[in-house]
Amino acid sequence: MKEYITFKEVKKIYKMGEVEIEALSGVNFSIDKGEFVVIAGASGAGKSTVLNILGGMDTASSGEIFVGGKEITHYTNKQLITYRRHDIGFVFQFYNLVQNLTALENVELATQICEKYWRRSVFPIVKITFQLNYRVGNNNELRLHGR
Repeated sequence: MKEYITFKEVKKIYKMGEVEIEALSGVNFSIDKGEFVVIAGASGAGKSTVLNILGGMDTASSGEIFVGGKEITHYTNKQLITYRRHDIGFVFQFYNLVQNLTALENVELATQICEKYWRRSVFPIVKITFQLNYRVGNNNELRLHGR
């Protein structure tokens, strides 16, 4: 397989006044397209920093990062916004949903800022899944049925 994600000597240094904290110290790895990867390590090892940089929510202090053959290391803020919007998806540990919307409406909202092919391909599947598997109960709770 061809490498899809590559980190080469990636470093991240956070500066707090005169103090520098090295969160990543020359990280190297590659991931092939379709490969399933688990990032594990002790608290403070840099797992979240790697994911934030890969996801375009933070930038590396130095090194090179390639995703799908494109170097994202020196993307501008505008390029990072486009990258996050069209190329990266996040499943957050805590629900980052708009509270007064249903789960389906939250998915609909997210698809409004995605490229058109995502709206055509993903949304109908999600909508059908919700229609087949969930009923709205009291207080707009979704309840699984039929399984």
